[in-house]
Amino acid sequence: MTTPTLPKKLKFSNTWLQCCLCLLAIPGLFAIIVVLVQATFAAQWRSDHGQPFDSIHKLDSSMALAILRTVQAILSTLTTFTVEDSFQFVMWSLISRPKGVSYTSILALTPTTGALGMIRSAYNFIDISTFKQDVDVIEGIVHGHYLAICIDQTSTVTVYDTGTIYNVTAGVGPFNGSYVQPFIESLASLQPDYSYQLLPYTYFASVYNPVISPLLSNIVAPVQCSGSNCFSYLLSGGLEMVTPWNPLGYANYPLVKIDSVPTIQVEFDDLIDDDFADADCDVFGASNTPIGIRLCIAGDDDLARLRAGIFVCTNGTEGGVCHTTVPTPNITTAVTFFQLNTEALSSPIRVDNIDLPAYKLALDWLLNYTAAGISAPSSIVSNFWIAADQLRDPLTYGILLFNFQSILVFPFWLFNANNWGNTALQSQTIIDTLPSEFYTRTSIVAPYTKLRFDSGMFYLFVALQGSAIIFTWGVLLGVWFQPRIFPMLSSFPLFDVAFKAKIEVKGDQKKILTADSSDIIGIMGSNRAALERE
Repeated sequence: MTTPTLPKKLKFSNTWLQCCLCLLAIPGLFAIIVVLVQATFAAQWRSDHGQPFDSIHKLDSSMALAILRTVQAILSTLTTFTVEDSFQFVMWSLISRPKGVSYTSILALTPTTGALGMIRSAYNFIDISTFKQDVDVIEGIVHGHYLAICIDQTSTVTVYDTGTIYNVTAGVGPFNGSYVQPFIESLASLQPDYSYQLLPYTYFASVYNPVISPLLSNIVAPVQCSGSNCFSYLLSGGLEMVTPWNPLGYANYPLVKIDSVPTIQVEFDDLIDDDFADADCDVFGASNTPIGIRLCIAGDDDLARLRAGIFVCTNGTEGGVCHTTVPTPNITTAVTFFQLNTEALSSPIRVDNIDLPAYKLALDWLLNYTAAGISAPSSIVSNFWIAADQLRDPLTYGILLFNFQSILVFPFWLFNANNWGNTALQSQTIIDTLPSEFYTRTSIVAPYTKLRFDSGMFYLFVALQGSAIIFTWGVLLGVWFQPRIFPMLSSFPLFDVAFKAKIEVKGDQKKILTADSSDIIGIMGSNRAALERE
């Protein structure tokens, strides 16, 4: 029987669907995946470099993931289909050669051979005695089942679309004792009708904020302390310490991103030695009221930290003497300050040169309610005096512990180069006398949650998918430009091989009925398939 062949002009009948998929659909789907993934990489790069986003960079992560999963599923299916068809074309190109092709190569190339068949073919090929004279099997073993690699190992990351960037001063620096006295005198000159000591009342609203308010500080991992009584805060000052304020006209950009700022990290730990000398302490109270406390601040030269404690004068004060019960209700702590920049959080530098007299002067100005003319029940001192019972046991300190911590941090917050303790500071104008680390850039930004792709997996996906596309294109070119012509192919590879190719079986065909995988390859290894010629 003669197998009919098709003229070259009808090759389109065999390959039209393959052409549509390989030249249009698969490259298009592949391009969609590459564009979406590259858009997430570009969004992260633009966020890091303060550049505005295009529309594709603002695509929601859930929508992007849904699109990617859908496109990947379709791409995987179509790629598997086109690769299988390409191997059919390779198989028929080999069959159409004058000497045909070994039947084992047909087994390896046909899509009806499963993954186990591929493994068995490779295993038998290693046995040189079986195929030592058949090089065609090499062409067949290259056929494997195409597995489309998914871009997995994704996570999410927040990126920021930039509305505008402008220069500012920001951050919190070390306590500067030289600011305290000039600041107090400056307040007196601004308010000539009032005692300059009355002004602490203005700061009562913010004195408890430095460690409690997330607008000013954040809880961070400690540098040196540990345990349940270790507290560590990163005092950055937030937007309150930024000059100038944010520009108007960016309603769709709700956040402000500051590149890098100097910060102070504050650590509080248990104080084992709470024995203070009289010179370390100041008493705040009045003879006409029982409300009074004794505040003690002392340097710890060995550990470069401060020892601090508040002791309640339960029976009031008299002539600067604290009258109290025994044991005295108190709250004590050890405090250590570190200076660092937000770009180098792992390398804080301990502040060990605190101007202790100026530091105590700042606290005296804040707590001396009698000098300020403030009634005792309205003073900061009263908050601790009325809580004498709670201060008898560390388990009941409660909010008082954080209040005390904020008071100890307050001089660092107010009397650093970038706050109003520096009388040269301007509200809306950047001055040029600050230390260089306070000058930085601020961005008005809008946050977007994006997918974070593993770059290695993405490049592996591109390489494998790209190789599949190149392979299918190469096969199509071979089909269109090779001189050999093979029959019209159907959707049933078994029928095509059985009825459109000539296979001469040598050996005992009855053995095939009971042959296993290895035996059948051995029986058919020396047989070939070819087209019959007219």
